[in-house]
Amino acid sequence: GYTVQAKRIDAQTIEVIQKSVNGTNTYEGKTLYQVKGDTLIETIIGTRRSGEPFKFIENFERTK
Repeated sequence: GYTVQAKRIDAQTIEVIQKSVNGTNTYEGKTLYQVKGDTLIETIIGTRRSGEPFKFIENFERTK
């Protein structure tokens, strides 16, 4: 199965937690979306199926 939960942390931050279970494989990941001025910061934290942790951070600037 696959589940997604989203909750507001504060006025600028939303946290999304994803969980996927496929037989014996389990994936869990968390994505934080933060707004700072004209920038949206996406931080993805999780564990690969191999068990290795990972973290990605991307910045998106508002186009005008």
